[in-house]
Amino acid sequence: MDLANRLPTTKALTVASLVALALGAGAAGCGDDGGKQSLVPTTDTYTGADSLPADTSEPADTEAPVDTATAPDTTTSAPNTLRYDPTMKGDDGLVCVTSPCVMSGLAGAGFDLAVIYRDGSGKGLADRSIKFESDAPQTLAALSALTSYTDESGVATVHVRSFDVPGTATITASVGSDPGAGSVSFVITLTLPPAPVLVASPEYVGHLGVADFRLNLYLQHDGEPSCAAVYPDAGGVHPTPDLTTGPYGFGEQASLLTLPGLVEAGEQRWTLQFTGPTDGVTDVAEGCVDNVLVKPNDTASELVYVLDLPPRFKGTYRTETRMDVVSGAEGTTGSIMHGVTQLFTHPGALVISWACQNASGFLGTVCGYLQSGDGSLSVVGAIVADFADASLLELLANTLGQNVTFTGTTVSEILQDLRFMSTMPFLAEPATSKPGFQGAYFAPGDASETWTHVRFRWKFDPACKNVANPLECGWTSIPLESIYGYQPQAQLAAGVDANLALHIEEHEVTGLTYGPLIDAILERYILPLAFGDGTGGLPPVDSFEDLASVLLGDRECLYYDDCCDIFTARIEDSVPSYVAYAAPYACDAAIPVIGQTLRNQLLGLDGAMNLGTPAGQGCQAVDGNADRWIDAWGRQSALCAWHLFFPMSDGPFEPDTSWLSALQ
Repeated sequence: MDLANRLPTTKALTVASLVALALGAGAAGCGDDGGKQSLVPTTDTYTGADSLPADTSEPADTEAPVDTATAPDTTTSAPNTLRYDPTMKGDDGLVCVTSPCVMSGLAGAGFDLAVIYRDGSGKGLADRSIKFESDAPQTLAALSALTSYTDESGVATVHVRSFDVPGTATITASVGSDPGAGSVSFVITLTLPPAPVLVASPEYVGHLGVADFRLNLYLQHDGEPSCAAVYPDAGGVHPTPDLTTGPYGFGEQASLLTLPGLVEAGEQRWTLQFTGPTDGVTDVAEGCVDNVLVKPNDTASELVYVLDLPPRFKGTYRTETRMDVVSGAEGTTGSIMHGVTQLFTHPGALVISWACQNASGFLGTVCGYLQSGDGSLSVVGAIVADFADASLLELLANTLGQNVTFTGTTVSEILQDLRFMSTMPFLAEPATSKPGFQGAYFAPGDASETWTHVRFRWKFDPACKNVANPLECGWTSIPLESIYGYQPQAQLAAGVDANLALHIEEHEVTGLTYGPLIDAILERYILPLAFGDGTGGLPPVDSFEDLASVLLGDRECLYYDDCCDIFTARIEDSVPSYVAYAAPYACDAAIPVIGQTLRNQLLGLDGAMNLGTPAGQGCQAVDGNADRWIDAWGRQSALCAWHLFFPMSDGPFEPDTSWLSALQ
């Protein structure tokens, strides 16, 4: 039972029906109703003289009796109606009113039909069953449902799906439980579409998940423009498409009924290019077919394979290499670097040892009192060493403050985090194959590197005390050209593998040597920062000779040029008079010996840097904004690695390193 049959029917009870009911009841029960009177007043029909005397006690009532009964209701309620929904328009473009509603379309198209069911007052009746019937064979058209319920506005809908055959279908809607509401019909005429002159289908075989594509069509003249000319990465000015259609999703095809100028030309040749996605500013997939012949009365059909476009590597990258040039040093290199750090901790014994190596003359005489026969410090030597150590602490306190602790560990910390800056230009895209390498190499001459600066962090910079990120403050940058006289460079044998990782073969950066680098950082930069850069009115301490002078004398002796006089005054009461006489001359000879000994030790570590990516471990490319341009090599969360070493006389020194590179 449908909803309409489940609802009670309301009938109007008129006054006339009530009267009839009352009279019927009176007639059936006359004499048995206990003296009840009828609801309808009766008329007096007596005509003879009244034998009773007139009642003169009250005035006679001359008013006519008043009929207070309600007049009978002769109206009836309006019937329910089924009509076209106002959204339905026929082929004439007008809203359908009179049945049938005439519509037409191409075979294979779909149609949404809607009707509205209202009561007599015009209010939509909700949740009522509407029946739809079609006279079309299933090969022509099919209904999505035979019954549809009305919504809260009284609207019921059904979808008609047509197939690729011509014909006419009549769909009729009615209310099965309310035949009086009427019915409405739709007459749909389906015609076959005209044959297209071109059908093109994109076949995506990439892995980026491109969802849709546009079709760019280029009319060819003497074979141009070709696919090579319209390729997204082709140089020069790109041709403008003569026609662009789309978007086309996965499995869709472009069907064109005509092309510009085709009828007049009789036949044309076109370049067809699918690109995607259509919602982005950068195409990441492309497919193209050249020389497609199109005629007015024929259908040309083309399947176009669409592939992911390769990323673009061309550009100049700014590379930062972090290097620990202290940890892990062994043999001669380790011994020298240990001496360097000791110079900032207990320099006294060290400078005496350096000064007295193979000493002769006045210096040899004084050294005989400073050292024992086995080279250890004598009592007098220990006193002088203590003076030097005390001078070191005083120098540091004067420069950095009493509360700052600066030791050999501090120097090690600085040298454990050097940052080397270089540029790495790629002049063209990698396109050269190499046996055994799954990817492409840059052509010879297309990849190179230039090392420009080295940076270190001076954590005692007063400007870094209250900054938000102190680890990013206090960096000093040294041009490598100021150390070596040129910017070290190298040509690279490099390639990008199938996973977009950069591999750089091991190579030597000629001229970027270890010892001169450490010497320049210590003498020219760390010594002035630690012991005075000349801003306080006194001469700067910017050489190992200056450091030896102030350790034997004091901070002011460079200004007064009396460092050796102060040294003599310190030891004259502890040595014989003739030794005291020789002390100034020995001091003058010792200062350059101390400085040159340390400098020569460092400059002797002259192995040039060799580096390359570890075997099988390339640096991953990063395209941060999905525009196909590689923005960087590596991430902060995934640093790239070097296999880097400095060849030394007693074996290679392999410092710990990591690197990142970003497109400039």
